[in-house]
Amino acid sequence: MAKNVQLGRAILITLGVLLASLLLILCISITVGMKIATKSSFLNFIESLARFFNGIPSWWIAVLFVFLFAIKYNIFPASGLMSMPPEDGFGLALDILKHLILPIATIVSVFVWEFIAIVARETQKEFGEVYIITEIAKGVPNTVIYWKHILKNIGITLSSFTAQKFGEMLTDYLVLDAFFSLQGLGLLLKNSFVREVIPNVGVVVNFRPYLFFPLTIIIATLFFGISLVIELIKGTLDPRVT
Repeated sequence: MAKNVQLGRAILITLGVLLASLLLILCISITVGMKIATKSSFLNFIESLARFFNGIPSWWIAVLFVFLFAIKYNIFPASGLMSMPPEDGFGLALDILKHLILPIATIVSVFVWEFIAIVARETQKEFGEVYIITEIAKGVPNTVIYWKHILKNIGITLSSFTAQKFGEMLTDYLVLDAFFSLQGLGLLLKNSFVREVIPNVGVVVNFRPYLFFPLTIIIATLFFGISLVIELIKGTLDPRVT
C-alpha cells in the first residue's frame, strides 16, 4: 500500500512539474513570439539563443541555477520537495511552490527559446496572407488580428511542435527530478539502481528490475497519453487532422 501511495505521488509530482513548465513555456512563447515577429534582429537573437540552449545539458543549467539562487544568494532551496519539518496549510503550498521554482525555471530556460522562434516565424508567415492584409486594410485592431486570427492558425504548428518536443522535455525532467530530489518518477528511476560498498569487493551497483521495468512502462504511458491529448487539441484546431 505504501509503495502504491509513493508511486501515485511520484506520478502527480511529475505531471504537475511538466504541465506547469509546458503551460509557462506556451504563455511566454505566444506573448513574446507575436511581439518580435516583425523585428528581425530580435528574432535572429532568439534563434541564436535557441541553438545555444539546445546544445546545453539541462543539468548544467540546473547546476548554474542552484549555485546562483540557492548557494550564493540563498533565495530558493537547492533540492527537495518541501522543508523539514513540513509546514501546514497554505504555508505548505507556498513551501512546495518555492521548491519547484528552480526545476521549472530550468526546463523553461532550456525549451522556451525554440517555442518563441516557432511562434515568431509562423506569425511572420501569417502576416503575408491575404486575409490578414485585408483585415489590416479594414482597420481591425492588431489585438483582434493576433488573438482571433493568427493565434488559431499558428496553434496547429505549435501543437505539432509541442508534441515533438514533449519527449525531450520528459527525458530532461527525469534527470532534473533526480538532481533536485523532487520525489517524482526520475528519483524513483534512479533508486532502481542502488550503490553499495562491500568490504574487500568495492562499490557494487545492484539493479532492481521490479522497480525499473514498471517505472519505464508508466513513463511510456504518460508520454503517449499526453502526446495523445496534444494531438486531440491539434485536431480541434485543424479539422483536416480528424
